Amino acid sequence: GLWNVPYITQVYLIRGETLRTRLAAVSLYQQEGLDADMSFCKSVREQGIFMFVSNRDEFGRLVSSTNYNISRLYPDMWQIFDNPI
Repeated sequence: GLWNVPYITQVYLIRGETLRTRLAAVSLYQQEGLDADMSFCKSVREQGIFMFVSNRDEFGRLVSSTNYNISRLYPDMWQIFDNPI
């Protein structure tokens, strides 16, 4: 599904053009009395930019990089038990 939500934290996927044009002059992360993530969401909403949560597409996954060895050909396969899907 696809849901329009008022607040997102931790991970954002934002078009670079939007950051350079519509949000360039806005203080996104600093508002008195708000944490940075709450300030970001409030600033974006005030600019008329909607935030969505989607489970339709896979955009990748988080990788535990503690023992990640990039010298190997397929380092993801070596970390399969540390980084389950």
